[in-house]
Amino acid sequence: MIKIDKDIPIPKNSYWSKWTSTVDKMEVGDSIKLANRSLVDKFTQYGRRRGFSYKTKKESEGIRVWRTK
Repeated sequence: MIKIDKDIPIPKNSYWSKWTSTVDKMEVGDSIKLANRSLVDKFTQYGRRRGFSYKTKKESEGIRVWRTK
């Protein structure tokens, strides 16, 4: 028989939770620099799911992301 455990908390999804504090702290007009397009896509996708909009521009050492809404 398989033992059933009670009161074990469900872990947060670390894939998305790493963006939570940054997305929540950013105000319209604030920007961050990310290293590559993959990180930009993950960050903006998370923010858009929360109702925010972003503008990006490639720079010499990474990609800058501005919150626009």
